[in-house]
Amino acid sequence: MKKIFYDMPNADYHAHSAISKSGLDKIAISPAHYLAYKQGETKRTAALDFGGALHDFILLPETFAQNHIALPEDFNARLKASQEQLKEWEDGGKNIVKHSDFEKIQAMAQSVKAHPSANGLLQNGRPEVSVFWQDEETGEECRCRPDYWNPNNILVDLKTTQDASPQGFAKSVANYRYHVQAAFYMQGVYAVTGQYPKGFVFIAIEKEPPYAVGVYALDENALALGRELYQRDLRTLHEAKQSQQWQAYNPKIETLSLPAWAFYV
Repeated sequence: MKKIFYDMPNADYHAHSAISKSGLDKIAISPAHYLAYKQGETKRTAALDFGGALHDFILLPETFAQNHIALPEDFNARLKASQEQLKEWEDGGKNIVKHSDFEKIQAMAQSVKAHPSANGLLQNGRPEVSVFWQDEETGEECRCRPDYWNPNNILVDLKTTQDASPQGFAKSVANYRYHVQAAFYMQGVYAVTGQYPKGFVFIAIEKEPPYAVGVYALDENALALGRELYQRDLRTLHEAKQSQQWQAYNPKIETLSLPAWAFYV
């Protein structure tokens, strides 16, 4: 299975059974967490809705216009007519964007446009390309969907963050396993095209004024660890499927100590 789709609907991509980076994050906790994730429903949160709206506004303006409703400043949600209108939009699958959030989205998008490197990366490429491949070691089906595929064969990913400084975003990379994402996506592109991407670049955008932007490519040490981790996760998934044992934590009694900081009182 080696395929690239340039126009696959977002819902179809997320409904596919191949494992994604989000699935890798769950299997990294335990097979039981992954199974619960696959069997459950994805919960919408305000943060996910905001991130999706920002993503579409910057990369897919036509999709933003189709899927999101930006409320005007004078919209009064207390009025019965307004409440009925909101229900109609929501029943139609629209994501409602508050006026204050839309102003923030516009400001964040302007910061990206004003950043020479960020703006340059988002020119003449393809957004939301769906990539499917089979892992050679385990045979597991994998998928990824780069935010933007630059014509210079650079993968670009938008991230919102509280701190887009080098030190701050490095913590986010470690905490949210963005290095796993970078390595996994690059491998997927190689598996399908036969060429490694020239790079994987994060555009980090702060969520508060001045909406500062940082643009980062990971060093080889970070990418090497990302590869090691996603390969470990795929092996864990494969072994769980083979054995049909979806364990959580160790079934045996373990000796537990305290974290080091707890002893400094």
